[in-house]
Order: sequence, then structure tokens, then C-alpha cells
Amino acid sequence: MAQPAFKTPMVATIDETDMSPGALARLFRAGHSAVVVHCREVVGQMWSDLLEHPGEQLPWEASLVDLARNCHGGGDITMALGDVFYFQPGHHGYIARKIEIEQAADGALQPVPRSFVQKGECFVIPPATIDRCWDLGRRLLRSLTPIGSPPPDARITVQRLKYQPSIGDYDALFSATANALGRWGRLGARIDRQRADARGPLRSKRLSDIYAMTSLIPGLKRGVRTINAASARRDRISEVQHDHRVIEGPHFDHRYFSALCGQRSNMVTQMFVNGAWTDLPIGMDHLVVIPGELAARNLGLPRVLHRVVHTGPQSTGAEGGSDINGRTGDVTLLFGAV
Repeated sequence: MAQPAFKTPMVATIDETDMSPGALARLFRAGHSAVVVHCREVVGQMWSDLLEHPGEQLPWEASLVDLARNCHGGGDITMALGDVFYFQPGHHGYIARKIEIEQAADGALQPVPRSFVQKGECFVIPPATIDRCWDLGRRLLRSLTPIGSPPPDARITVQRLKYQPSIGDYDALFSATANALGRWGRLGARIDRQRADARGPLRSKRLSDIYAMTSLIPGLKRGVRTINAASARRDRISEVQHDHRVIEGPHFDHRYFSALCGQRSNMVTQMFVNGAWTDLPIGMDHLVVIPGELAARNLGLPRVLHRVVHTGPQSTGAEGGSDINGRTGDVTLLFGAV
């Protein structure tokens, strides 16, 4: 069967059978920023294992208490494992279940966390599913590793990310998250929201902090916001269509790679290449692979700046998303290695 061609030379297209050791590395070194790997059966199997298991309650179906019990992390929620609820305007907006798979000295595969609480019981991801996730992740990593180098001894990451059908839903979740904090926490949330609006040189870590705090001070906020608006006119990374909303801001993944598939209604992943944002074709019959920071650091491959944008209606889910499957709709499945 002929495979569809994507209309950009920045995205290479290969079949699963061509994903030999070093194949992805060659394509990225040749100048491609993303690779589409056609593997309909693999995606179908992984989707069935991880999104359609009748005995597993996913975190967006769970009570808040169960979600909290299943969260394993520290101060940085982006590095947390287990179940995660993360709604920070301009930075991230999803409910997720994240695991890492590591191989013990005796060859046994161990998922972290090993189990999930649900309705007073304990759910364990079936070993056959863990085996398939490990095999797929290691195969991708071998293909990402240039010929002549051994594949890194890395853990395999599996993430299930649930996005929302409408901007109205996002605004409600952003508000609910901020309002759950104390007085100083709410102030911090306001500062973080202003940080997300920083443009141009003000987007750097230290300057964005200064901009965010001064933009909330009477007598100073008008001036710094004027400077920010002037910077925005020259900041192509921050450009977004007027009817779109950035949900996950521009970032590099702290992984060797991210391999993405999923069912989406209004969410688009974009990569920044040659001074412009390009949509990535996330779907259900292929994996879209992009290199991350660890690939740049340890394998000499170019990392890819990307973001997630909401392109759909402003209405709430009740008004605009009733036809979306509540369990599997607007879900992205991500495989990686760390």
C-alpha cells in the first residue's frame, strides 16, 4: 500500500521495515527534523494495550484522590511519574499517566511505578504490555543511534497525555488550579502566567522572571508591557494565529527522542524549523519521531524545538466536544528514552 507523502522536506517518511539500526540517525543527520515511521499494526497494538484495557482506570476517569495517590514526583512536576495533573497557562495543560521501564541486572523489566490505585484496588500493567513497550522503545533507540556507537543504556518512557476539547475547558482548569492555592501560591500563579507572555529577549529565564514581576506592579506594568509588545513583533518563535492558543510552550524534550501517535480533534504539535512553525502529522497509523536534548548531547543529533497548540472552539466541552470519546479522544501516546 502506498504511503502518504507529507508536504515538507523537513519531514522524512519511512516504513517500519526500514527502521534498521542507525536509520533514524542518518535521516536526522541529513537535515530532516522529524521522521514519520509507518507502522499501523504497531500503533494499533500499543493503543489497544495502553488505552483500551477494560480493567484499567485512566487518570482522567479517576477521582482526584486516586489521581493524587498515583502521583510520584518531587518539585518539578514535568519530571514526575505516575498520574499527573498539570495546568499552567502557556506551559503545559494535560492529565497524564507516565511510566518508565528499566531493565534489572537479571534482564527482568521493571515499570516505575509498578502499580496504580483505582477504586480501592490495585492495577498492574500486564507484563506483555511492558515487554512490547520496551521492545518498541529499544528499537527506536537503536535506530536513533549512529552506526559505530552502542545504543545508550536508557530507560524507556511511556506517556499517555489527555488534552481538552475546548479553550473554555482549559480556562476553567487553569482557574481551578490557581484558585486551589494559598495567597502566595495564587500570586506565584499570576507571575507564571505573565512569564508565559514574555516575548523576544524577555523570554530568557532570568529576564522573564523580572518581566513577570514588574508587569504586575502599578506604575511599572504599562512600560514593561509596551517593551514586551515591541519585542513580540520581532519574535517569530512566539508567533501564533489569532484564533489559536499555545497550550505547551516552545520547549526541547529532555529525552533521546519522542515518538508520538494519537487521536486529536483540536490539538496540533508544531516544530520550529527554518524560522517558522510547521505542523507535525500526529495520527493513528504512524509514529512521528523527533530528537530531544539527550540525543543532541550524547549522539550529536539536532534537537527539535516544538510546542502544542489548541486550534478548536472557545466553547466548553459540553457545548463543543460532546462527540469526542471521553476515554481516548484528544489523547496522545508518547514513547521515549531517558
